[in-house]
Amino acid sequence: MKIKQGIRRILLGGCLTGLLLSGGLVLSVGYAEYAEGMEAYRKAWAAYATQRYEEAAGWARRSVAADPENPHSHALLGNLAYLKHDLADAKTQWQKALSLNPQLGLIREQIQQVQIELDLEGKLRPANLGPLTIRIPSGLSPEQTQAILQLLSEALDALEKNFQYRIDRPLTVLIYPAGAFYETTQLPTEVLGLFDGKVRLPDRRTSAGDLAPVLRHEVTHAVVYDLSHGLAPRWLQEGLAQECEGKELQQGRPPPLRDLLGIPNSAGEPVWMSVAVFYPASHSLVRYLLETWGWDRMRAFLKGLGEGRPVEDALASVYGWDLVTLERKWNS
Repeated sequence: MKIKQGIRRILLGGCLTGLLLSGGLVLSVGYAEYAEGMEAYRKAWAAYATQRYEEAAGWARRSVAADPENPHSHALLGNLAYLKHDLADAKTQWQKALSLNPQLGLIREQIQQVQIELDLEGKLRPANLGPLTIRIPSGLSPEQTQAILQLLSEALDALEKNFQYRIDRPLTVLIYPAGAFYETTQLPTEVLGLFDGKVRLPDRRTSAGDLAPVLRHEVTHAVVYDLSHGLAPRWLQEGLAQECEGKELQQGRPPPLRDLLGIPNSAGEPVWMSVAVFYPASHSLVRYLLETWGWDRMRAFLKGLGEGRPVEDALASVYGWDLVTLERKWNS
């Protein structure tokens, strides 16, 4: 084990001379394991980045089999387990990654977060819907549970109509007791939901109908994330989420388009924008794009972003206008 750890340190440092002189055979075996593991890890990460999660899991397991001491492969297996809401396995994989590389500070934070969720599991019970894994407060009645599942199914149907896409991957929807939601997320009570790879909602013990727009809003984030491979800018995410939840458009003077899009100013810094301005402006721009060109162009825009195209290029390619023209038309 110590020999393999020494090989890893030297390989990662880019210096092979010492072990070549003292043990070429050991080095060749260790290097082969390391190289095979890293190649599998690169393929796993490429699949993970494009939401091909089953493929990613297969390559990550191959990486660990070839090189059990690669912390990044264990971390990725932890991420994949977390997406499937296998919290215990996620914690185990992340702890292994951290033991192999204590410098992975983010992993330490993830372990703390997953432990909080594990502690909450005793207060939640499963209610599955297709590929979605749902956890709800144990105190909800069967009627309340069924109403939530119905609302979620309707939200998926409505989003599929607009985006021509239905989530067919593991997606976790967590409905916490309200106090636990705000304690866990540290969000202000004005926030009604959160998407951070999972849909998280507080149970406010109101009628099921009050949950419908919040569900549509947060699940829209998951759809936009998938279609853009996580590359959609925040204004587009929030604008589409507000539109799909059915929120009324708020009137107000639009900010400069470059500021809304987050394009840096002459000093190289994006312009700060208050929530009270950002959300209505994002919704206004998305509504304008949809009313002018429809959902086909919006889907093409998301696809372009998912291919890694800069926002300005994708806008010009799909909608045919530069930012100056788009801003003039939007504000007219």
